[in-house]
Amino acid sequence: MVAMVNGVLVRNLLIAIGEQDLKIRKEKAALSITWFQKILFDLKQKIDNKEIRDSLPFYWYKHGPFSEVIQQEMTTLHEEEVFSQITTENGIVLYRLKKTPKVTNEKSFSAVHAVLTQIISETDLFRLHDKLKEIYVNAPYKFMPNYKMDYLERIIEYRELIDLEKDNQKFLKEYKERLVACLYECESLLPLDETFSEFNQIFANMVGEITTFMSLNKDNDLFLLDECLKVSLEAWDCFAKGVRLEHHDSYYDDKVLAWKKDFSDSVKRFTKTVALLNEELLEKYSELSLKEIEPQTDANTIMKAIVLGYTNEQ
Repeated sequence: MVAMVNGVLVRNLLIAIGEQDLKIRKEKAALSITWFQKILFDLKQKIDNKEIRDSLPFYWYKHGPFSEVIQQEMTTLHEEEVFSQITTENGIVLYRLKKTPKVTNEKSFSAVHAVLTQIISETDLFRLHDKLKEIYVNAPYKFMPNYKMDYLERIIEYRELIDLEKDNQKFLKEYKERLVACLYECESLLPLDETFSEFNQIFANMVGEITTFMSLNKDNDLFLLDECLKVSLEAWDCFAKGVRLEHHDSYYDDKVLAWKKDFSDSVKRFTKTVALLNEELLEKYSELSLKEIEPQTDANTIMKAIVLGYTNEQ
């Protein structure tokens, strides 16, 4: 039986968050929908009230726990001009409380308001990243915080550092080594669930391609680095679709068939992207001799085997 959602209660909770934001940050108050989602997910974990928990159905997805109910209610509140929208220079949409309607369904709301207020008072509303890290500690799979909050952040930063630190090759080399070690650790944490069996094989291929590039790249080839970043982001997008299948509240059960197809299609696209990266690497490094490969440390013996096998195939 699908749980019943109390939409009025969800509206009251969103308004209460907006009120607290105004109270704490005054003229700087304005939160992204991600903030509302994560605060209410935190609330759901901390309160033992069936009506409230049923009214906040979530599934794990690309940016952590996500609730379509919260998204829909916020859209309605904006249309009713309860919240105004502010778009940042980076294209991020923020919501700021514009007016405060009278609270209805006060019994359910009063049962949770104190807990919600406590959560917000203990949260730095200027630091969304910290809240995400806190939530990802309890993600369904250990792979998730390591890949999203560590590896992806590192490869994005490495891409930026190529331009900023181009004269400091020693620093870039050490950073690259840490990046590769982080990627290997992520691979070791992939879930063994049957759902991810095909994904895991393609992910292992991706690891081989990226570590090969990191080992052979001597001229800071930005095109291929961008391709490695692209496939890394696509891997997360694909994995998140699988997580959604396995970790969702019963409210979303009628979406499972469509989600299965979405995940299957995503795996196929991911496979093609990894294959394309392989072709691009072959084209660039097909004439490379073994003598040109950097000596590998003991910590990177797996990478060495991949590189040697890769070049010997030419």
